[in-house]
Amino acid sequence: MRRTWLVLQLLIVIAARSSLQAQWQVAADAGVSHLQQTGIPESNALTLGTSFDVLSERGWLRAGALAAHSGTDRWTAQGLLLASLLGPRSRAARWELAGTASSFGESRALPTLSGELMPRLRFDGETRGAALGLGAGTIARDHSWNAFYHGQADAWLSGMNDQVVASLSGVRRTVAINPVIASLAAATVSRPLSYTDAAATWRHEQGAFSFGATTGVRLGIQGIDGADGWASADATAWFTSRSAIVMSVGRTLDDIVRGVPRTKYASVALRIAARPHAEIAKRVERVGAHVIAERTESGQQRVNVRVTGATRVELIADFTDWSPVALELVGGVWRLERSITPGLHRIALRLDGGDWIAPVNLPHATDDLGGVVGLITIP
Repeated sequence: MRRTWLVLQLLIVIAARSSLQAQWQVAADAGVSHLQQTGIPESNALTLGTSFDVLSERGWLRAGALAAHSGTDRWTAQGLLLASLLGPRSRAARWELAGTASSFGESRALPTLSGELMPRLRFDGETRGAALGLGAGTIARDHSWNAFYHGQADAWLSGMNDQVVASLSGVRRTVAINPVIASLAAATVSRPLSYTDAAATWRHEQGAFSFGATTGVRLGIQGIDGADGWASADATAWFTSRSAIVMSVGRTLDDIVRGVPRTKYASVALRIAARPHAEIAKRVERVGAHVIAERTESGQQRVNVRVTGATRVELIADFTDWSPVALELVGGVWRLERSITPGLHRIALRLDGGDWIAPVNLPHATDDLGGVVGLITIP
């Protein structure tokens, strides 16, 4: 069991180092919710949450925590840490090693801890992809440790502002039960428990607004009879570049792996972010930030930026692994010359150390962390 945690910690460190200089975002939420959770009477609750995301071409790291204080003077809290290390891209597939660590606790009860490692094989395309993975982990609850096994298949399709993900996963683990035996005291035994989840998620990101919905069904294989379902929806509106209103509603099933009980909720929260986001009251972008890509005689690609009045121009893009690159001023044009894979790419500019903006002459889209980028075709 300890080896799983040691490997998971090493993966988190490697993923964090591989994500340095990449896209990142930190946000905090404060709100109210109407909460119905197993073991806690239905009531209103105050909620506090925080999240941290780092994303690069070779890995990502995501961490989050959420606490709720109900009117019955009960607390619940949960934390989740996910990390992934991605192999180099190839025409066929690339490998991925994903890790998850989680905790859940409530008043007057011992917390539940879990950790998992999952090697995956990814088949990535420009707008679609799929992944297959098989993992194992351990869960600690009530002073006992139990192993579990997890297989998952995902497929996704992305458009300009939308992404749809379908997933199928199976979980198998052992659970402890205390049967009452007539001639003996209660004895603890273990029995296997397994189930399959099928789910679909839709996400729409457009400027200052984002919407999402998830639905799924759980099919009992062993230990659970029949089928049960869950669903959730959320909406976010950024009224300034660093503050938003977030509304969500949903119904979740018991997460047997992470120890989170069945929950129904409806909530509204104020979100504060460290990095700027596309906003409703969009500021006027600096006039003249135009980008043009061309192929040089040597076979490389050249990105030219024309802007008036700037003394420093930086560029980030998927072809820079989202690391800032300072451009060189040549004859009144800011220039970057390197080998870039032809096709559609995402790009953003920073002028004189300001916020990252999309070039005014390119189509705009929302990136993976909510910022606005330009879509440029490299010849």
